[in-house]
Amino acid sequence: MLFCQNCGNGNNTNDPICAHCGHQILYGQMEPIVSNNNKRKKITIATVILGIIIALVTWGIISFRDMQTNETINLGNDSIPTIYAIVGERSIIGISREWSNDERVVTITYASGAVSAEDIETYVEALLSRYHFVTLENLGFGIVTLGTRSVNQNRILLVDIRFSSHGETIIMYTKTEGDLTNRHD
Repeated sequence: MLFCQNCGNGNNTNDPICAHCGHQILYGQMEPIVSNNNKRKKITIATVILGIIIALVTWGIISFRDMQTNETINLGNDSIPTIYAIVGERSIIGISREWSNDERVVTITYASGAVSAEDIETYVEALLSRYHFVTLENLGFGIVTLGTRSVNQNRILLVDIRFSSHGETIIMYTKTEGDLTNRHD
């Protein structure tokens, strides 16, 4: 449908005269006009999509900030104290979560230099003495894996502390199938 440049009404015929106002229509110079309804629909859809994107980004920022001061990592029915709960806030640069039927994993990456060797020592000592963890692996220099029993039968909780090649501290919290008495690491 082409619209008359004089009155704006649509004309379905090839007649060079507008059926509504009688003005001469120059079809060679006319382009179809998108109706206001279509424009409104497109604007509404774009606004909704933009709103969803803003909401997701905002949720991500709030979740990230909350994780920096979160005192526990919750893995189903189990909770493990974070480094924040033991030594205070440290700068987090990454968080990932992986859930499957057999395993739950939360990995927190701290900025290079944000967590000291003393922080790791204090954190490990607290997990061992106050939270009933045992040392499963200790390679020194803050590289350690600790474990304890889950509240769920045949499950264990692991805290794995490592350093990346860039100096970040990576702490991985895992709930998985297993038994500490039969574990060989």
